[in-house]
Amino acid sequence: PAPSTACVAYSYGLGQDWAYEIELSGQCYTYAFDPTLFKKPNKLERYEGRQIDFHKIGLTADGRNFCHRGATEVRTKTLAGAMRHLGHSQVDVLKLSVDEAEWEVLVSLAGADSPLRTVSQMVAELHFHHVPMATALRALAVLEEQGFVLFSSSW
Repeated sequence: PAPSTACVAYSYGLGQDWAYEIELSGQCYTYAFDPTLFKKPNKLERYEGRQIDFHKIGLTADGRNFCHRGATEVRTKTLAGAMRHLGHSQVDVLKLSVDEAEWEVLVSLAGADSPLRTVSQMVAELHFHHVPMATALRALAVLEEQGFVLFSSSW
């Protein structure tokens, strides 16, 4: 569906906690992506009037499908692929909580034609415990190159 507000948000990685997306949907039309959920959470049913559009699609650097936990094949798209599919040329808010896949995705978003150039704000959960330092530094450099500035963090 077409957004009824000027604000568009993409939220990757939902799990069982939709509080952020529900709150965000009061301000922005929110596209919620999580390929690991087998069905829309029951608690979301009472928020159907809100501006939330659920997609059972994951985010990867290359858009290739993969097997989640060795069993279920997961459909994915790149950020640019999702934006093309949904007909968006910009995203106002991008949330990433993709369980350590964020590093590969962020590194893949380098370059002058990166869709990150069309993202106004990003909220990301970054997992530092299993990533090589060089990869983390490259991903953080990509964010800086794309004009992002860290304004809040917690450990």
